[in-house]
Amino acid sequence: MIAGDLLSDELRRDAFTPYRERYGYGWQIRQLFERNMYNHTGEIDGFSTHIAHYPEEDLTIIVFSNIAADSAMLRACETAYILFDWADLPETPEGWAAMEPRQTCGLER
Repeated sequence: MIAGDLLSDELRRDAFTPYRERYGYGWQIRQLFERNMYNHTGEIDGFSTHIAHYPEEDLTIIVFSNIAADSAMLRACETAYILFDWADLPETPEGWAAMEPRQTCGLER
C-alpha cells in the first residue's frame, strides 16, 4: 500500500508523520494491538469505509459497508483482532457490552 511510484519518499514520510495531535496528511497515526497503525475513516449517506495499515506487518485492511447502521471501522478492528490473535480485551459478553464500539478498538473519531 505504501510502497510504489505514486508518492515521493518525502511526501510518503510527511503523510505518516503526526503534525496535529495524531494526524499526518489525512491519516490518523495510532497504536492498536501494540502495533503501529495508520488509518482513515469515511462516512456519507448510509455508507462507511475504513482503511487501516500496519506498516511493520505490511498488512492493510480495507472495509466498505453500505449498511448505514454498521461501522466499517469496527469491522476492520474485529478483523485485526482475529489476525493478531489478540486476547487483551474483556472475555465476557458483559465486559464487551459495557464498552463503546470505538473503545474496543482504541479509536476515536
